Amino acid sequence: MDLDVLNANFSLQVDSQIFNWSYFTNKIMNTVNITVLDTESIINYAPNYYKRLNPILIRYTKRDLQNYMVWRFVMNMVVGLSREYRDTRKAFRKALYGTTSEAAVWRQCAIYVNNNMDSAVGRLYVEDAFSGESKELMDEMIAAIREVFISNLKYLDWMDAETKKAAEEKALAIRERIGYSDNIKNDTYLNNEYKELNYTADEYFENILKNLEYVQKKRLRKLRVKVNKEEWVTGAAVVNAFYSSSKNQIVFPAGILQPPFFGKGQTKSLNFGGIGMVIGHEITHGFDDNGRNYDKDGDLKDWWTLSSSQKFVERSKCMVDQYGSFSWDLANGLNLNGNNTLGENIADNGGIRQSYQAYLNYVKKNGNEPLLPGINLNHQQLFFLNFAQVWCGTYRPEQAVNSIKVDVHSPGNFRVLGSLQNFPEFATAFNCSKDSYMVSEKKCQIW
Repeated sequence: MDLDVLNANFSLQVDSQIFNWSYFTNKIMNTVNITVLDTESIINYAPNYYKRLNPILIRYTKRDLQNYMVWRFVMNMVVGLSREYRDTRKAFRKALYGTTSEAAVWRQCAIYVNNNMDSAVGRLYVEDAFSGESKELMDEMIAAIREVFISNLKYLDWMDAETKKAAEEKALAIRERIGYSDNIKNDTYLNNEYKELNYTADEYFENILKNLEYVQKKRLRKLRVKVNKEEWVTGAAVVNAFYSSSKNQIVFPAGILQPPFFGKGQTKSLNFGGIGMVIGHEITHGFDDNGRNYDKDGDLKDWWTLSSSQKFVERSKCMVDQYGSFSWDLANGLNLNGNNTLGENIADNGGIRQSYQAYLNYVKKNGNEPLLPGINLNHQQLFFLNFAQVWCGTYRPEQAVNSIKVDVHSPGNFRVLGSLQNFPEFATAFNCSKDSYMVSEKKCQIW
């Protein structure tokens, strides 16, 4: 919608004053000398949220809201101040996360620098810890899993031929990024990236403020710039993987290319169960409830026929209900939010299915791998074991409750249980009885 439509239909009111979206937007964009007219197209991600916000705002004074906003900002910033300041948020952290302890100062600093100077840290990490051989193995796995995704399209009885063709084109067009951007090995590039920053060794908090301004202005300046489809969406020293809908790009930083996800010396069963599932997960993000709205070029464009779109929504409802029925003991028995986690659940279910089929294709072509000594499990079982192992983790009860409200991922154990209840090959691999918890009568499948 245009900005003036936002102003007309989604106005917010506090103490009889109307919040002016145009003024607010221009005040921000003026910091990088960009003017935004009322005819500017904007995306309102949550229209229902704004419509329901006014009845809440009306209960508070302008001073209440100012205090709340400043408090939220201060709570985010005290991490860069002395312990006396940081201790003021102990009760808040205890309520949200169940803990008042903090990571060691050196660890906090290292995490901050990696999050905010990822190109520089990525350079150091890659030089010290990343093997070029990993990239070749990843290329092979991505090609194998993409091939499975495409070949599976023809078996989808809910999708018509026209939409299948567009889905195949999009899958083929997905760009992969593995390890790191070559730019970070270029001194000229790095010097240029950080030329506007001037840190002072004994002014940590001031450095954080400088960095906040630098990062935000860098983002704002992109408004009038064509999307760079070749740009990396992350640094190299990160244990995560990503799909960018506007670039139609999957990214596997060097940081995740290590055990248990991936290892040159690991069996293929472990690699496919770990990083293979992650590859399938990221590819499937291009076709989840959000990614499906973007075409093969990363443009926000509807490439679905009406009937295929309706059937996608119907099948999504199955997954919403399934995950929404999981009760989590650690969170006082609360049920998961199947709507909040839908995109990630779709990606998990697609990822495990595609990677397992790709592994079976590998075995068909290359023969069975030798069994691992001292482990009484075959390689199909090892595949599922490593898939489960990469999601091992712990939560405190308070953190568990909070994660249900805000996290787009299901908790680790339900990421495993939900995906495998929908995938009968797991029950076959472990000879589960028909009345086993892992053998579900109703199975949800989209991709």
